[in-house]
Amino acid sequence: MTSSSTQPSWVVLKFGGGLITEKQNLLTARKPVIDALASAVSDIQAAGRSPIVVHGAGSYGHIKAKRWRLHEGRIDGWISESTNDDGITSQDEACLSVHRDMLNLNAQVVESLTRAGLSTSVHPPRDWAIGTGPEFIGDFIEFLDAENDIIPVFFGDVVHCQNNDFGILSGDDLVLRLAKELRGVSAVVFCIGGAQGLLTAPPDETGSELVALWSTDMQLHGHHDSATDVTGGIALKAARAGSISEVVDDVWFVDGKYPSRVVEAALGGEPLGTRIVAATKQPLD
Repeated sequence: MTSSSTQPSWVVLKFGGGLITEKQNLLTARKPVIDALASAVSDIQAAGRSPIVVHGAGSYGHIKAKRWRLHEGRIDGWISESTNDDGITSQDEACLSVHRDMLNLNAQVVESLTRAGLSTSVHPPRDWAIGTGPEFIGDFIEFLDAENDIIPVFFGDVVHCQNNDFGILSGDDLVLRLAKELRGVSAVVFCIGGAQGLLTAPPDETGSELVALWSTDMQLHGHHDSATDVTGGIALKAARAGSISEVVDDVWFVDGKYPSRVVEAALGGEPLGTRIVAATKQPLD
């Protein structure tokens, strides 16, 4: 437990939607992966850190959001031309459906954390955030309680927007704001699926290799699945991680299927993965 006389050492963990769900299959969670990540969170807390969990949407958010163009806000008079059997007939119904689906996925994440012996508090952005992108309006400080070892859990969500009714607030933007506004963030770990970290080419290309150190002034190679993804994919994650590295020393991309790497990154180690550094912090040759 964090002593009330000391500043908490926060660790922000982002569970990618493509890691914790089968992103191409509607409403399909990877429960063994979520369980393994929960065990990693337990180890991080046992080591004296104060974890914060932010998880993505994967197949619980992106598929319907893309089909109904929720990331574009309200489109008057528009009706989806996609053939589907989900019973949804409007963008408003799609928003409500994604809200329910995200609570479903979040419940599975919280269930795994609970089985790992952890106490959590859940804070759906729809209840307290307005707008999208890193400039969204909302205060999350009141939700954080390191002293009592309660782990706050956030997730990407459909939220109200002042100019176009609704939009998608990415979990990556939540991570950015948490890292920049909290005092005492010691590490931010992006747990991704399908790759060891950032790569020199998409993971399915021959000769693709791990980039051990990356900053925003370096070229980024990666694949964005624009057919389903509505929040910017790996490019958005890398950009947000680059901004975070300006204020947090330990910022990592690691393969979340290996929980030991998540723990090592969170505790100041050197795991297999990609360390993100600010351009001015790159070591000289």
